[in-house]
Amino acid sequence: MKKWELMVRCKPTLNEAPHEVHARLVETLFGFPEMWRPRRPLEFQFEPGSLTSTVMFRGKLGAGLSGYASYSLRSKTYLKDSSQFDDHFVFEFSPTKFDLAVMADVVLPGLVDSLRAYRATLNDAEQVTLEWPTLAAKIEATGRDLDGRDGIHKLSPLAYYDDSVLIAELGVDGESLSVAAPDRVRKFRTGAIVSMPIDPTQDDLFLNSDRFIRSLVGR
Repeated sequence: MKKWELMVRCKPTLNEAPHEVHARLVETLFGFPEMWRPRRPLEFQFEPGSLTSTVMFRGKLGAGLSGYASYSLRSKTYLKDSSQFDDHFVFEFSPTKFDLAVMADVVLPGLVDSLRAYRATLNDAEQVTLEWPTLAAKIEATGRDLDGRDGIHKLSPLAYYDDSVLIAELGVDGESLSVAAPDRVRKFRTGAIVSMPIDPTQDDLFLNSDRFIRSLVGR
């Protein structure tokens, strides 16, 4: 059975503690349709001496929805301007048993807005795992955060990217991308939301989406 994930990534700041971000996440989830609302407390705790804290979602959201939230320690000596230090939120589900329209219209924009995310993407979890060794080698060779602050490895059919990431990867900002494909891309916050038709049975969905978006700007 396919497993997809919605991953939301945020740049942590020293002036906002992890528990404050977590409180905003919980409040946002309670405002979503029933499937997304917590059934059990999403308890947060940062153990002394830990560099990260993870809150597991399994059994705490709607049936068939799991994942986790991960928060980085707020410390001047620890945090760096790299995606490996991001706060990130992952929601895992089977695409054939889930309302993707609600995710596109309500959930993704709501999470991006509430958590002030700089990117949020729908991914095929298996494809991400298979492609990671090649991507990691490229990151090591270039010294650039190629699927974080400095670029986009594969453009998703449902995603939010802020202008800094779009410019790094495509050379255009969100407004320019929305002009190129107004029926597929809309300006949102400091970037753009990509929302394309999604057929979970299509094997090349993510590859074709990446190719289409790049073709809009000649990449």
